[in-house]
Amino acid sequence: SHRFRDEVVPQTLEAKVLSDADKLDAIGAIGIARAYALAGRRGQRLWAEPPAGSLAESRSTDYTPVHEFTFKLSWLKDALFTATARQIAEERHRYLVEFFARLEEEVQGKR
Repeated sequence: SHRFRDEVVPQTLEAKVLSDADKLDAIGAIGIARAYALAGRRGQRLWAEPPAGSLAESRSTDYTPVHEFTFKLSWLKDALFTATARQIAEERHRYLVEFFARLEEEVQGKR
């Protein structure tokens, strides 16, 4: 019940904590590092504008960590169950947003 792909809603406190921990691991600096490590392993580009409203196949070379942020990582903070996890997620989410905004500015030559 703790995996991103599972649709099972955790029922016990322990399951909720495990689910939250899994999601917290996916955001913030570690989440960014994981996304880029996986992208490198798959031969994916560093940046590409994600299509509006659709998720590209995650194993294709068209998929990038920007897609991962847009379609998955950006909403994980809203899928947490415990108050402690939500508190931790606020700062990590803010870092994600700032990182990908800065990356886009640099790619577009604005910085």
